[in-house]
Amino acid sequence: MNGADLPDLTSKAVTGSYSQTTADPGVVPYSERETVLALVAGLALIGALIHVGAAVDHWAEYHLYTIVFAAIAALQVLWAVLILRGGSDRILVAGCVLQLGTAALWAVSRTVGVPLAPSAWVPEEVGAADLAETIGELATVVAVASVLLSGRFEVARHARRIMPAALVLVILLSALFGTGAHAG
Repeated sequence: MNGADLPDLTSKAVTGSYSQTTADPGVVPYSERETVLALVAGLALIGALIHVGAAVDHWAEYHLYTIVFAAIAALQVLWAVLILRGGSDRILVAGCVLQLGTAALWAVSRTVGVPLAPSAWVPEEVGAADLAETIGELATVVAVASVLLSGRFEVARHARRIMPAALVLVILLSALFGTGAHAG
């Protein structure tokens, strides 16, 4: 395969439209929905990496934390895989419930503390990694909602159109600040 056999993707990146320069009519660009969901899956995978780091960091502090973080990471990986395999709307909603539940648990642990802890009901510090992950979790929920509701609401259609750029930004920030350190 030489360079002449490849589609011209630069015009799509610059103009937002796809110019197919190959003779292969089977080449089809990603739809907005597919693009958003692929980015959601990527962000969920980065979230899983952050949770694996948190699991390792918390081993010495409290083994139950390690188990919870590892379980969340495994569920996020599963959700990402299911999305990439063409997950149904039910899978998308179930993943959003997971993401919202994880973000809610984080908020409780940072405001009033959790009952099952070495120091029960003592709030933990907010760190870069856990804040990046929580922003990522909330971004995935907004992105999936924009996909699921775009058939009904103009605001969701508009959100779905701008979501790829927003998700790329959150992915970059999560990878930069989330995967390097954890607040413990």
